[in-house]
Parts: sequence; C-alpha cells; structure tokens
Amino acid sequence: MRTRHPAAKDSPDKKDLRAYYNESKLEELSSTKADRGLQLLEAVSRGDDALVQELLTTGADVWAKDSESRSAFIIAMEKGSETIFELLLAAAKEDAPPEKFSDVMQLLLHESASVGSEPWVRVMLANGASANALSKRFHWKSTPLHTAAENGHRAIAQILLDSGASIETKSERSQTALFAEGQASATELLLEHGTQIQLKTMRGVHAMFNAIVFKEYRIVELLLDNGVC
Repeated sequence: MRTRHPAAKDSPDKKDLRAYYNESKLEELSSTKADRGLQLLEAVSRGDDALVQELLTTGADVWAKDSESRSAFIIAMEKGSETIFELLLAAAKEDAPPEKFSDVMQLLLHESASVGSEPWVRVMLANGASANALSKRFHWKSTPLHTAAENGHRAIAQILLDSGASIETKSERSQTALFAEGQASATELLLEHGTQIQLKTMRGVHAMFNAIVFKEYRIVELLLDNGVC
C-alpha cells in the first residue's frame, strides 16, 4: 500500500500561484508602459508622427518625463510639432480625469507664456486653460499674465487680456502683473489697460521699488509718467 506524504508547508497552493502570476503580469505591463513612455519621448523629440501614434495606441505612458523632467508635451512645444501635440492631447483626454488634464493645460499655458509662443498660448486656451487661474511654476502661484509680463511678452499679455485675464489678479505673493520684473513693453500695455499703479504688496512694497531694484529704468520712467510718486 502506497503511503501518501503530506504536502510541504511552504508549497504554494493554486490560489497563491494565481496571485503570483497576476502580480508578475502587472509588473510586466507596468514596465512595458514605462519603456514605451521613454520610446514616446524619443519619438516626439525626433518628430516621428507615425511612431508617436503607434506608441500611444499600444499604451505608452503619455505622462512620461525625460531626465530633465520634460514631458512629451513640452518637447512637442519646443519642437513646434503641432500634429504630435494634438495626438498627445487626445491621448491625455482619454487617459486622465478632467481635473488632471486641466492642471496640465494650465501648466503648459504658463510655459507657452514664458517662451512667448502665441500659437501655443492659443492652443492651451482653446483646450480649457484659464487666463486667470493661479498655478505654481516655481516657488509661488501666479497667473499666465504674470508670466507673460515677467518675460516681457507684450503680445502674449494682450492675448490673455483679450481672453478675459484680470489685470488686477494677485499672485501668491500679493503682487499684480505690474510688479513682474519684466520689460517696459509689457508694463506699458498694463498701464494702457488701466492697472492700478499705487497698489502695494502685503509687505508694503510698491512696483516702483521692484523697478529700481532690478534696474528697469524705462519702467521707472513709465511709472513716473503715470503718476507714481
């Protein structure tokens, strides 16, 4: 008569094996998605529309970032790849909840305003980015108008104002766009639109103080010409 030996205590049962298998598959899928994300960044950088579309169709991570923390969206903007950007937008809308997609559009609007790209600013506004929303780019929250003024992009500032940007919205540091250490052209536009020139921050700092500190003497002249004393 054959003796039946009890199973070893450390032998996995079928349930354990299924769990292990499922976990392994999830790790494999996650790794594959990440790898495709890196391939996506490379394809966007090369401007390969067809490969970008193929990678997105097969599950590449549309939110992947490179070693410099640049997303595929930023790279597409830098390359001027409108077709690729539209592909990324479509994939992002399907992949992300509305609030995340909105946050991304807001960040990209700031980036567009920073580099002075009129076409990209219009694209972000058309895809739901707000001309008035406060977003954190560096150490504090500000509006796209602050960003445009800070970088001296008068044309961008005009687009934002035409899209409903409030000239008196304050940043997290209690500053309007007039306080941005930008160029005279943007300051001139803000003054033309009637920004309040006597405003001070919560620390009592006046726009004239910023202009003097950063040696923006043309802005000093503009403020004096408009009644700052």
